[in-house]
Amino acid sequence: RSVASTGEPIAVYVKTNIRQRTTECHFGIPVGAAEVEGLAVASLPAHRSFVARLQGSQAHLEVAWYLAMRHMRAAGIEPDLRITPFERYLNDPDPARGNDNLTELHIAARQAT
Repeated sequence: RSVASTGEPIAVYVKTNIRQRTTECHFGIPVGAAEVEGLAVASLPAHRSFVARLQGSQAHLEVAWYLAMRHMRAAGIEPDLRITPFERYLNDPDPARGNDNLTELHIAARQAT
């Protein structure tokens, strides 16, 4: 059975160890169906996000995440650690594409009180 994608592929960061420079993540493709036979289906809760866009090589993702977190801190926006951050790939990440790769970084933000 064929399942149509309803958006861009994503990588959800489940666990990051900065000291060991390792990350555990789940890769997925958004689908409209609530259940897809033979595949695990999950959803992220609705939330506010701080979004940063990287235009360029995937090799620069570590720096992009660091800068996104710095910008959040400078703006007084607190991350909501209950919701895992994720990347959204706006086009197929191809090293040959060079600076035309587009990746969005999504970091859940706490609601202002």
